[in-house]
Amino acid sequence: MPSELDDILKSPRDAAFSRIRYVMLHATEEQKAGFLRELYLAAVQAKDTGQWENVVEKLEEWEGWAMSEFNSHAVTPTVEGIPWSAVGKPLNKSRIALVTTGGIYVEGQEPYDLDKQGGDFSFREISKDTSIDQLRVNHRGYDISGPEADMNCVFPLERLLEMETEGAIGELAPIAYSFMGLINANTNSLVEDTAPEVARRLKQAEVDAVFITAT
Repeated sequence: MPSELDDILKSPRDAAFSRIRYVMLHATEEQKAGFLRELYLAAVQAKDTGQWENVVEKLEEWEGWAMSEFNSHAVTPTVEGIPWSAVGKPLNKSRIALVTTGGIYVEGQEPYDLDKQGGDFSFREISKDTSIDQLRVNHRGYDISGPEADMNCVFPLERLLEMETEGAIGELAPIAYSFMGLINANTNSLVEDTAPEVARRLKQAEVDAVFITAT
């Protein structure tokens, strides 16, 4: 269960994205308390001296530590024999599918579990008829203020529908697929289970090419 320190260190959804949030994910209870103690002391000193640069330096110091911890826990999957498939027809005659790792989901669907050990490797189906104002984002690995302001910057559903109308692509596939890309330990489950399942569904839907957006 989350501790009181976890609640204190949890970044509010309306806060600007910062890698300092990884302190909460990888620090021990003792380290979290030490981080808050050092930050408090730096703030007290800065109030007296007016030198707030020390607070920034302390944050950057812990941010560097947190990112090194995050990278040390990251797992890079070993994938061999990745097939190359050339596009067999012009785009204006092709069925294009939209796939994202941006953590997008439709209101009413279950949000991605950001606290899942190793990362949430599940996916969500999103109909091409979904209104853009029904889309939501849940992701800890990038600044989500962009898609919250304009979902098309990560999940360009409206832009691809415009391209369909203009004839730039033959057709947008009926279903788009979304993943939450911050997966640092469950990569085998992604590679062996959910990604092949989405590939199977895309093939069944006779998709010619996939437009993939990352973050």
